[in-house]
Amino acid sequence: MKISHKTIKALKIVKEGGGITPKFFAMKMWPDSPAWKRVYNTGYGATSGKGLWLSAGSYLAKLRIAGLVEVSFDDYHFEYWLSKKGREVLKEARS
Repeated sequence: MKISHKTIKALKIVKEGGGITPKFFAMKMWPDSPAWKRVYNTGYGATSGKGLWLSAGSYLAKLRIAGLVEVSFDDYHFEYWLSKKGREVLKEARS
């Protein structure tokens, strides 16, 4: 199974996060992105980098469909965990 360097980086971030949300995944995956400087009015206040959170959720969903991560819903947000298949892919990448 051919896995890209980007996917390996993403799996390492999910493993280190241990129940990581899309927001924190985005902060780790793309820390230097200029999108963090964009401020959005949400109706309940301002937030920055909202587009990256959405991109992170989409990317994590692709990893879930591939069976590399698992998702749980807890206290109004999604948390992503490394699946058994994801751990095996990381183990193969190290060797």
